[in-house]
Amino acid sequence: MGIDMTADWGDKLAELVAREVVTPPPAENAVNARLTGIDDTGIAALVSKLKQDAKTYDGFALVFQHATNYQSFEWLQFITRQLVVDNTAKKGNLIFATNTTSYQLVDSAAEITDYGFASGSKPANWNTCWKVDSTIVPNPKPFFREAYEYAISHEKKLTAILDAPSAMTGKNPPENMKQYYADIPGDLVVMKDALGSHEGISRAYFSDYLVKKDGDKWRIFARFDLNLTWNPVTKDTNKKNFTLHSLKTTATTELLECHKTALLHKTTKDVQPWKSFHDSILS
Repeated sequence: MGIDMTADWGDKLAELVAREVVTPPPAENAVNARLTGIDDTGIAALVSKLKQDAKTYDGFALVFQHATNYQSFEWLQFITRQLVVDNTAKKGNLIFATNTTSYQLVDSAAEITDYGFASGSKPANWNTCWKVDSTIVPNPKPFFREAYEYAISHEKKLTAILDAPSAMTGKNPPENMKQYYADIPGDLVVMKDALGSHEGISRAYFSDYLVKKDGDKWRIFARFDLNLTWNPVTKDTNKKNFTLHSLKTTATTELLECHKTALLHKTTKDVQPWKSFHDSILS
């Protein structure tokens, strides 16, 4: 199970989900995107830079509030990363922990602003560079709150996930430790090492789907696309020094192809941990 942040942030999240989006967003307690009318009366919002009293949360959150059905919904988060140094994209595979799947750095120096690529050409590895942002050991748990930070407030009728990612990630464990990783491809990149003493640009791309339980299946209701950009990034950049770009917020019933592929990811141990969940999504 993830880390319950309801006592710390439940009231603030309820306050923010009720607010309208303001452009430009404020430096604190920003509502970056919002969608209403979900499952009739539900409201979903992307918020960031949370602050109340002396506490701060230097990341972002996805919040869903519904008077009756909030407990039937979950947030399904996908992530990929990009590192640009001297106008050149770094390439390779990323691992984060022993109990997650691997993913790839985006093979593009340009910022991606449209995940569907209505215009322009997509990176060669776009459909293979994403991962489900959760854990697969001891059992696959696709929803972000099952592995990381979340809030569920019965008083405020909301469910939320909170994420404060680092500016850079990646591990390259010694040979005698690799056996403990559920997914351990070659060509591993440690982003800090790839950056070296240079300045560069680091981006973390996210898609967050709001899904609802429907019998033993799952139905998609909405998608929030965003990125966090650290520019410039150095080895010593604080993770809180990001700019959040809300790219697209849409009511939808479908996964993007790149995220379907992530759900069919096969680990180096020849396991497809998300396959049964993939097959449970209604289209």
